[in-house]
Amino acid sequence: MNRNPVKRRDALPEDATYRDTGCGDGCTQSLECPFPRCLHDEPRLSLTIKQTKRDREVRTVQQLEGLDIKELSLRFGVSSRTIHRILARTRLRPT
Repeated sequence: MNRNPVKRRDALPEDATYRDTGCGDGCTQSLECPFPRCLHDEPRLSLTIKQTKRDREVRTVQQLEGLDIKELSLRFGVSSRTIHRILARTRLRPT
């Protein structure tokens, strides 16, 4: 039997101090996370949250400042096609 097992290179020592910084976006400590699913476990969810926030900002800036597609794409660092998609998704629906 091998008395000296090979240690994993990525293993941390047992007495290491770990900082619990949470996943961000309102979660500062993982053990007190307000989200039903951890954003670290659901990376696509995190991206969706960020894109939804960006989409609202694009629509708000477009309505308040009246910027055209090219100006919006430059300001938000996305393509003009992405701006078209955002504006189509966030178009106000008649009630």
